[in-house]
Amino acid sequence: MSYSKYEVYFMKTKIFFKLLIGVTCFIISQMIFYFYLDDQITRYLNITPFTSIGLRLITAFIFYLVINLIVFRKIDFYNFDILSILYLLLIISLSFVRGIDNSGLNLNPLTVINDLRTNLNHTAVITIANIFVYLPTGIYFRYRFNLKERYLFLIFLPYIVILEASQLLLNCGICDINDVLTNTLGFILGSRIYYVFFSKKLLRQSII
Repeated sequence: MSYSKYEVYFMKTKIFFKLLIGVTCFIISQMIFYFYLDDQITRYLNITPFTSIGLRLITAFIFYLVINLIVFRKIDFYNFDILSILYLLLIISLSFVRGIDNSGLNLNPLTVINDLRTNLNHTAVITIANIFVYLPTGIYFRYRFNLKERYLFLIFLPYIVILEASQLLLNCGICDINDVLTNTLGFILGSRIYYVFFSKKLLRQSII
């Protein structure tokens, strides 16, 4: 298939413009983290270089998708694959850095009740965060693989159990049954949100 000179010129210009947008978004993301977010994040998490880069890339990529949607009126679906993979890798990384040199095991789900009594605000924030952190992943998996919730559950449960057990074995976090429950709840909730509020037909019409 041959292209006219005009079509070749248009494609080259579009590729150059997208590269320019990508570089600009990364520079903006870097500035936001360097001047503001780095100090805020390090108050709560032990950030590794890998995690720091991941946060910057995801932020830059979100900016990139928004600008592409505004300028070109469409988003290539593979961009959501890239964003979802980066997001999942970031979650895994954060799981291993938030509890460096602080390992333990909790198999009693009722401990959260005592935690709520002794430190309501902190426990509530952690619980809500644990639910919502895997919600986008649940939405993505339900759309991308079109599996029923019971099959998604059977895929996610071994993953989250292995992730929690690895924190204990590597001495970089607490293997907590409550994390397993809340993360799984968030994942299934994301799957349910997709099922209730979206349809493949409508979503694919907006993603080329």
